[in-house]
Amino acid sequence: LWAKMGYEAIAPAMFARLQRDFHAEHDDAGIKAGIEKARATPLDQALSDIAACRDFLGKHGGKVCVVGYCYGGSLTWLSACKVEGLAAASSYYGSMVQANAALTPLCPTIVHLGRTDPGIPADDVAAAVAQHNPDVPVHIYEGAGHGFNNQSPERYNAEAADLARHRTLELFDGA
Repeated sequence: LWAKMGYEAIAPAMFARLQRDFHAEHDDAGIKAGIEKARATPLDQALSDIAACRDFLGKHGGKVCVVGYCYGGSLTWLSACKVEGLAAASSYYGSMVQANAALTPLCPTIVHLGRTDPGIPADDVAAAVAQHNPDVPVHIYEGAGHGFNNQSPERYNAEAADLARHRTLELFDGA
């Protein structure tokens, strides 16, 4: 998606050290497998992989922004706060944002949450971020659940996805 919009993009294989060519479907078994891989991946290793992407893209000139969804949304928040040299970060429905809301982003950052996400209490996340980082926008999309940007019919919310993408592009273009 991002490459099609003209961005130079890298989607790192975050679980390749655990299982080469890992792929999980968006069903219960796939979600369980993905959670197991995420829990088995040390956060410092994941952030190091993001820093390596930053370094690679940085060699080509220009700014380096990060965007992530679900586990990637959590890593986006954490990288915004711990990985220097990023121009901007857009976190989509990261379940670890609330627990790490006291960390301060080193770059302009936004957070996207679905109001009906059963696993992420949007208002609580927004309150935690506002308490520690009042300048970080937390956008809550009414009628949207977890994975609202995922184009699978049971998750996709076109209105929320379009608005979140617009906000992300605005952030990235302004960084």
